[in-house]
Amino acid sequence: MKFSFLFLTTLFSIGLSFGQSDIYNLDDNSNNDWTDINAWSRSCSWACPDQVPSTSGGDNFLRINGYTSFSGNMSLVANNVYTLKDTLYVDGDLYIASSETFNIQSAGLLVVKGNLSIDGNPNLANGGRVVVTGNLSINWGITVTNTSDFYVYGSVSDPGNGFPGTPKDEADLIADDSDLHAFVDSGVLPVEFGYLSAVSKAGFNLVNWETLSEFNNDFFVIEKSTDGKTYHEIGRQNGNGTSAEPLHYVFEDPTPRLGNNYYRIKQVDFDGAFSISKVVLTVVAEHNLLTSKPLIYPNPAKNVLNVDINGFRKCQIKIYNNAGKVVYSADTNSEFSSTRTIDVSNFAKGSYIVLFQSQSSMEQIKIIIQ
Repeated sequence: MKFSFLFLTTLFSIGLSFGQSDIYNLDDNSNNDWTDINAWSRSCSWACPDQVPSTSGGDNFLRINGYTSFSGNMSLVANNVYTLKDTLYVDGDLYIASSETFNIQSAGLLVVKGNLSIDGNPNLANGGRVVVTGNLSINWGITVTNTSDFYVYGSVSDPGNGFPGTPKDEADLIADDSDLHAFVDSGVLPVEFGYLSAVSKAGFNLVNWETLSEFNNDFFVIEKSTDGKTYHEIGRQNGNGTSAEPLHYVFEDPTPRLGNNYYRIKQVDFDGAFSISKVVLTVVAEHNLLTSKPLIYPNPAKNVLNVDINGFRKCQIKIYNNAGKVVYSADTNSEFSSTRTIDVSNFAKGSYIVLFQSQSSMEQIKIIIQ
């Protein structure tokens, strides 16, 4: 009997300790309601309770991904560890106390549409962005770690000087990021991107992206780079204004380059404000360039003409004027990715033909010199 009692006691103690290391995850790339049990995935070493994680008791790990909202006043008074990787939007006051640990990562955003009060012995570390539309209150003996942007619209009560320096205010937010200011007001992101991908096809690259929500979205600019540093516009697509539904977009790049092709999407609002997506890469093999054409830009041109020989490894470039006279000629043995800049500042205004000729193919493009 003593052995059985000892075994049950030990097992019960293990169960309690297991409960202290439970991990709760909010779905990534989703619009989550904190109070929706289906938004949470749980990893428990003991039986997981069929409920959202408690914020008033326990020693759990909560990882906040996606865009998560909480309606009403929120109190975090347990001994949990919170890791904010994306967005938490609290439509009310937020109270952080006890021995809570709240870490805001570099891509994390905490919005409090009310007052933020910090009491007890918590650990609050901001490496991302915090916006408080009400007042900030930090009790004696509390130190807040802040290495990034922390905005407070209202007053700051910090008798123990626990905040490093002085938080920024609403005017600073408007100047720093007008899109974020609009999001704080509305609770709707200008554009929340889902996936973004680029795939190499025969003769073109296919760029796909998804928005999970849009607010005041005018259009998208598709930008491209071959070094991952310098980008130029290659096309545009209209946005859908305001939408709470996932929307899908497709763009074909008809001029892929051999090797690395980097893409990103610049989203532009009706008021001219913009944001930029992450970067994706597709690597183009030589056989996918067999149907590619040379690229000339800008067209019309004034002073210089950029010529991307693209799929023509060895070719001769000639420019003919309206009279059929050759006004420029050059041979190139460069790789597919070579770009040549031609000075056309002394060319007479009018139309010209640029001829590309290799051993196996020929291509001609009409240009205008202004």
